Amino acid sequence: RIRMPYERIGLWSALGIAVALAAWQTVRLFRRDRLLRASNVALSAANKDLFGLNQALEEKTEDLKEANRRIERERAVEGVRAEIATMRTSADLERVTPLIWKELTGLGVSFLRCGVFIVDEETERVRTYLTSPQGAPLGVLDLGFDSHPHVRATVDHWRAKEVYVTRWDQQGILDWMAFLQRQG
Repeated sequence: RIRMPYERIGLWSALGIAVALAAWQTVRLFRRDRLLRASNVALSAANKDLFGLNQALEEKTEDLKEANRRIERERAVEGVRAEIATMRTSADLERVTPLIWKELTGLGVSFLRCGVFIVDEETERVRTYLTSPQGAPLGVLDLGFDSHPHVRATVDHWRAKEVYVTRWDQQGILDWMAFLQRQG
């Protein structure tokens, strides 16, 4: 009696099915790999485009911020200018100097004192209206041109139509305060 080799037929069939499945999965894997590469290329290009757009957006945002800062400065200057235009006497400075303080603080300018100097060349006197950090009037100083090096420097810069900026250390502040006390 001859027997069919069912066992071998089953093993060869299983092996054939396994090889066919492996080949099918390999083909699937290569197709997916090709699709992923194409997708990655497309995503990379889109990412580069987005990066460029993001940079352009950041530049526009900075431009807008600068334009807003410029408009805010102009608004502050116009507000002070309008208030100054309504002045009729030196007493009106008590109303204007707190406004100057408020606008400068609102613009982020840091300083300790704010004042307005009125230079009278005929009498060689400088009248100074000072305000506190809260914008309240502190007082009025009436000083001669040569009464203090700071006053002289202020007048010299005013005559030259130059901005005068000074930074005092602790000793400079103490000297100025002693000078003011001597003035009464």
